[in-house]
Amino acid sequence: MMTSTLCMDAVTKDFSEFTERVGEIAGRDTLESRIIAILFLNAEDLCMDDLMKMTGYSLASVCNKVRALEKAGLITRKTKPGTKKIFLSMEKDSIRLMMQVLKHIRESQLTVVRTHLPAIIAKHKGRADPAKITLLERHLHQITKVDRFIEKMMLELDKVHP
Repeated sequence: MMTSTLCMDAVTKDFSEFTERVGEIAGRDTLESRIIAILFLNAEDLCMDDLMKMTGYSLASVCNKVRALEKAGLITRKTKPGTKKIFLSMEKDSIRLMMQVLKHIRESQLTVVRTHLPAIIAKHKGRADPAKITLLERHLHQITKVDRFIEKMMLELDKVHP
């Protein structure tokens, strides 16, 4: 890791430090938090080279973290005509960002559980340890409740968003 924070102004540095503290609670590392802070405050889309220079980390490290943040639904990658560079952006509207993350959780994690777990339960019910089947059924029931809760939360956020 390099220690340079080339091109980061004072507000971005302070917000980055704040984001790092908040990110620790969510299990994010320093680089992920810096990328989030930089993309959130930057009006323009940034390429990987820009993020590398601004964070002080290697291009490989930035690419790995960008993939993880993109997978989590926090950032978006795009290309622009006339260049082969990949540009990154982040939703600036906090309510939309929260809805985007919640939608991503529903689509990437909860849907997988709801679609695949019933088949596992059905396949092993009556042949496997009943305690394990009960645990899986409870898990499916709770995931279904979480999914409904997130759906309601998204509807409520949609109501309060201008």
